[in-house]
Amino acid sequence: MVPQYSNPIYDEEAERAVLGAMLEDNLAIPKVMAILGNNCEVFYRIPHQLIYTAILAVYEDKGVGDAVMVGEEIQRTSGLNRIGGSVYLYELVNSVPTSENAEYYAEIVKEKALRRTLIRAGKEIVSSANKEEYNIEEIIDKAEQLIFDVGHSEEKRGFSHIRQVIKDSLKEIEEIFHNKKNLAGVPTGFVDLDILTMGLQPSDFIIIAGRPSVGKSVLAHNIAQYIGVKEQRPVAIFSLEMPKEHVCLRMLSAETQIEFHKLRMGKFSQDDWQWITNAATILGHAPIFINDTPGINVMEMRAEARRLMAEHEDLALIIIDYLQIMGGKYTDRYESSYERVTEISKSLKSLARELNVPVLALSQLSRSIERRGDPRPMLSDLRESGALEQDADLVAFIHREDYYDENAQEGVTELIIKKQRNGPQGAINLKFIKSQMRFETYGQTKG
Repeated sequence: MVPQYSNPIYDEEAERAVLGAMLEDNLAIPKVMAILGNNCEVFYRIPHQLIYTAILAVYEDKGVGDAVMVGEEIQRTSGLNRIGGSVYLYELVNSVPTSENAEYYAEIVKEKALRRTLIRAGKEIVSSANKEEYNIEEIIDKAEQLIFDVGHSEEKRGFSHIRQVIKDSLKEIEEIFHNKKNLAGVPTGFVDLDILTMGLQPSDFIIIAGRPSVGKSVLAHNIAQYIGVKEQRPVAIFSLEMPKEHVCLRMLSAETQIEFHKLRMGKFSQDDWQWITNAATILGHAPIFINDTPGINVMEMRAEARRLMAEHEDLALIIIDYLQIMGGKYTDRYESSYERVTEISKSLKSLARELNVPVLALSQLSRSIERRGDPRPMLSDLRESGALEQDADLVAFIHREDYYDENAQEGVTELIIKKQRNGPQGAINLKFIKSQMRFETYGQTKG
């Protein structure tokens, strides 16, 4: 429960008015819930927390609620003595001349609750800053997370009764069943991949791995481009290996289907200018955000992602290109790259859960794959693989035969799903058109 402050920041009249209106008029209940949500701790006084919880429980169960039913619910769960007896419920009802102002008072209750939360966050930050044993970057990361949480405090925390979770899940299944919604997650633009994964799922940590120059970055950019251009949803790209200008040129090549090296060298026809300017306009209106800060570490990246999320709450995807060259929290505390990558892996998984956004990280494969008779990738081929295997919700490998055999058909690619926590394994057939920095669907998918 919320601690009781010696100098409380709350409005007794507003709390009583909200509860009285809900008890007096059932139509006020959903209006208040839209503002305050299901968290009883927006109320300062513990009796008010208990009454609010009981109102929501009765309303959820019966679709109506009055002082009698709410009193019975409180008696059953907590005991009426904790709120001052049933007489207090009738006092609340009688103290409200009209329920029409319920939303106005609910906003006051919410604002006071946010102020109390900010005070708690501030005290935690001060406490951490006073502890010399804490690294300053850890303190900053924790402070930013606390402030981010305050800004998203209306999101439900703590336990959820399975009844509500089931209801939400059934609603999504129903939408998919009736074709009101094609995917449960974020579409990638590659139909076969979307069928196998149902899209990139919120809060999933996704790894796409391959040997150097097989097309990892191109595939990630193609996915970002589809989401940004076709879906008009925000995408964040942390480009640790190449400058943002190169990322844009690659996207321009993919959009125009003009060869990348011709764009870079200006060796294209006058007629191509129209295609290029049109494509530049299309890309310029896409909500794609690129961060190419050199040497960015995982805490700095998390902070940048939170800031972008605060500005664009419908953020669809975060891409990291690529994982092994990202810095850890510290610069000199790792005995091995395995320790550093393990920490990064857990931080990225935590970020995906915190923001409820899929995080797609590109990863290198070990050179040992080239010493085997069969170079098709396995989970153990992931560089510093232990933590990555464990933390990732989905692991996909890019495999091209022409990378190992010069006589193989050029560009023919398999995207092999080797791990999918909530779905099947399988392989997607793609064609890598390197000159235009894009992949396209090719052949038949293997389920």
